[in-house]
Amino acid sequence: MTARVFGGFAGIGRIALGAMAFAVVVTSMPAAAQDTNRRTLTLLRQETVSERPRPELDPEGIPVDDLGGFVFFPSLVLQEQFVDNIFFVDSNVTGDFITRVSPTVQLNSDWNNHELNFFGEMDMGVHALNPRENFINWQAGLSGRIDISRDTNVYGSFSWADTHESRGSPDDAAGVHPAFYDVWGGNVGVYQQINRMYVDLSAEVQQFIWKNVELDGIPVNINMQDRDRTQYAWNAEVGYEIDPEFTPFLRATYYKTNYRLSLDDAGVDRDSHGFGIVGGTQLNFSGVLFGDVFAGFRHQNFVSPLSNSNSINFGGNLTWLPDTLTTVILSLNHDLQETTVAGNAGFAASRAGLTVDHEFLRNLIFSFAGSFEYDDFKGTGRHDAIFRVGLQARYLMNRNLYLSVAYDMQNRASNAGAQDYLVNTGMVRLELQY
Repeated sequence: MTARVFGGFAGIGRIALGAMAFAVVVTSMPAAAQDTNRRTLTLLRQETVSERPRPELDPEGIPVDDLGGFVFFPSLVLQEQFVDNIFFVDSNVTGDFITRVSPTVQLNSDWNNHELNFFGEMDMGVHALNPRENFINWQAGLSGRIDISRDTNVYGSFSWADTHESRGSPDDAAGVHPAFYDVWGGNVGVYQQINRMYVDLSAEVQQFIWKNVELDGIPVNINMQDRDRTQYAWNAEVGYEIDPEFTPFLRATYYKTNYRLSLDDAGVDRDSHGFGIVGGTQLNFSGVLFGDVFAGFRHQNFVSPLSNSNSINFGGNLTWLPDTLTTVILSLNHDLQETTVAGNAGFAASRAGLTVDHEFLRNLIFSFAGSFEYDDFKGTGRHDAIFRVGLQARYLMNRNLYLSVAYDMQNRASNAGAQDYLVNTGMVRLELQY
């Protein structure tokens, strides 16, 4: 099915309904989600607050033995949120209540060897006062792993989504309704453990297909088809476990982006190709501080008049467990990103994030999340600084019912005209699961 703006739901009003980001293994893409769990080498470490098993509170799922050892996990998330600036603009802001309903299904294998998982979800958002902003998003996919031997496995995944672009995106077309698009992608790879060394080879593809949007008050469509593109990445990674605390690795990637139209609406050919090389290490200090860090170089070739892009890439994720009730996660990333903002070949995005989870009670978790992003556009000299802060309290009432309240603030400061915004969001979320 294709996502469409719809009306006629005003009667739902402000009932506490909503949406949920579901934890599933999905497609590994250059700008997408993580791939299936593929490594046989796993360093021993302590459990984080979010990972810790809670047998009396975790959903059990429904065994489906007739299918050969699968477990079915259905869930429904109902959320009501108020957003004080739904169009992400710098003046004449508009606030609205948004009712979101998100059913999710997962079917996971329960095998000693191999792995096969399926998932599907819908996310419906209904605005009380601005029905043109309503949306229905869909997503479905699968992931799997074949264990050829104890040290060798082949993995892959595929996913499809019909979704919409955030009004806060620098590429937002400012149409009468959000821009909708389909995106599908997949990856396949092979992982080989050789004593303390491992080799990981993989290939990825992702395709975007956009739908035109109409200008407000003008019966003219904005052509979005010049954003249709296919992105490829081929990866080769080699690592060596020096000891359980250090596993250095080297990763090389070849990137290629092909746009469906040879020229966009401005007469520019946006096809590009390039490569990246990074070196880093996995870290694990007694299971209390663990993660990975890396640094390297990225180059991307564009067709004139767009300029080639060079970037020093770096990043990492570190998890610190100061005690058994608290988890602190620090993330850092700098990389080139795709954009169709006129005059730019892309932008270098630098992101830093901090997340803190604290288990106040066995069934009551408080979370803080903060991030800062600096986007340097390659072409026009545009610079965006984005700051975000979020707070959440999550009450695990029982294994079938969770209740959350949350607040989120997002602020963008840009040297481009009329691109600043400040958005505050408050929400109440109810999660039903089995």
